[in-house]
Amino acid sequence: MSFLNAEHAKLLDRIEGGEEENRQLKEILAPDDYTFPSDWKLTKTEAGILSFLASREKVTWEQIHRHCEHISDKREPLSENIAQVWKCKIQKKILATGWVISANWGVGCYLENREEFNKLYRRQDDASR
Repeated sequence: MSFLNAEHAKLLDRIEGGEEENRQLKEILAPDDYTFPSDWKLTKTEAGILSFLASREKVTWEQIHRHCEHISDKREPLSENIAQVWKCKIQKKILATGWVISANWGVGCYLENREEFNKLYRRQDDASR
């Protein structure tokens, strides 16, 4: 019986370790330390992708696609061009404010003036991460 208890304890430790690793990966993939103006009318998905873009110098289309898969509720595979679709949807909403998401077609995209954007929209208590 003690063998089963020991194995049970090992499995619980592995689960706890996996849950912590999963939490850390989610934090990296979907930073939640940004606050955007409500008049931008960003959906939760759009805000997540914009946060992802703002937290990195450059982002490949593959990274955005994986990010979309990570935050999507859908079980079926996402279309290959989903990253470009989200980029265009977000760009349309923020363009009037002067922010631009530039694309390197075939490579990825980046948020112009990212440092200034982060000063305005990233919560200061989290900016040191």
